[in-house]
Amino acid sequence: MSGGLSHVSFAVKDAEKTAAAFANVFGVAEVPKSMDFKDIKWGPSFPGRTMSVKRAGMTINGVSFEILQPLAPNDSPWDDFLKATGGEGLHHLGISVPDVAAARDYLVSKGGVQTQQFEQGGKMFAAYVDMHKAGLPITFEVTPIAPPAAK
Repeated sequence: MSGGLSHVSFAVKDAEKTAAAFANVFGVAEVPKSMDFKDIKWGPSFPGRTMSVKRAGMTINGVSFEILQPLAPNDSPWDDFLKATGGEGLHHLGISVPDVAAARDYLVSKGGVQTQQFEQGGKMFAAYVDMHKAGLPITFEVTPIAPPAAK
């Protein structure tokens, strides 16, 4: 599987408070506004499930940070994480790959367990794969490599 680090993501109880703390610690002058994403479908492997999240993001020293706050109990992987761990923390590492489905299949073949799938326009856009059963204490989110910016 080839790819590169896309982002580092945290599950938190208060996205705006955590974003402000990141900004303070790393000297970011302007805290980006958070955005709410509601009723996101988990994908065909999870029929009928939807999730909602408040997302704050910022790039610090070339690293993209994603701060995710579940908006409703029992409806998201981020709420599941907060309950399972008893607190906030690193939720996943985002990996940009040329082929999301192939990367997901590869991680599953190595013992990972797909826990979510996100779609755009009826096509898989990203997937979470929990690698704990494979001996790695992390969940990866495989995402497509962004196309080059237009000049």
